[in-house]
Amino acid sequence: MSTEKILRIAVIDDHELYRKGLVSILAGWERRHVVLEAENGKDYEERCAEVGHVDLALVDVRMPVRDGFETLRWMQRNQQRTRALIITYEATAATVRKALALDARGVLDKAVRSATLHASLNDVLLRGFHYNALVSRDLRRTVEAQLEAERPQERWASLTPRQREVLRCFADPGVRNLADVAVRLGITEDTAETHRRDAYLRLGIHSKDELVRFLLTNDLP
Repeated sequence: MSTEKILRIAVIDDHELYRKGLVSILAGWERRHVVLEAENGKDYEERCAEVGHVDLALVDVRMPVRDGFETLRWMQRNQQRTRALIITYEATAATVRKALALDARGVLDKAVRSATLHASLNDVLLRGFHYNALVSRDLRRTVEAQLEAERPQERWASLTPRQREVLRCFADPGVRNLADVAVRLGITEDTAETHRRDAYLRLGIHSKDELVRFLLTNDLP
């Protein structure tokens, strides 16, 4: 008797004929699996409440009630272990980037061939991601870098309490330079400069003007 794990795969697409077609293609995949079908993200959420953990999900972009992007967001909040592949007829650059930003593990054209679909699922299972003509490694790294840059609270939290204190003081309109910071905080100017330099590096900023904008535009603790 085989001890191979039986995978649970979700096919989420509002077009019944296409959804059934994917299920038929999956029947030829060599890995043991069962399929959960859903016609949109809300339907998927309700079905998951009945069946539990889903290993892999094929998610259409355009769906009523809850589309593919909203479904990916729901998975980020509620199913961090589920690995999703977006599948779409409209694989524009914007669609691909948005899917990657929402932690999709690859993007497939809806005209995908059976062998390619099987290979993509194997890639996601074994390596965590499927690269193809739509998604290159460079593109994924670029999107991840942009996401990192868009998380100001996390970057701010990565600073030491003293670094945050130095930056807030330095950004004060009444503070002219780091010598003023040193006097206010009772530290040496060299120490103030070290804290400022290291904090700038962590935050990815390069000037006092950028620092002021960063503090004014983000809700920081």
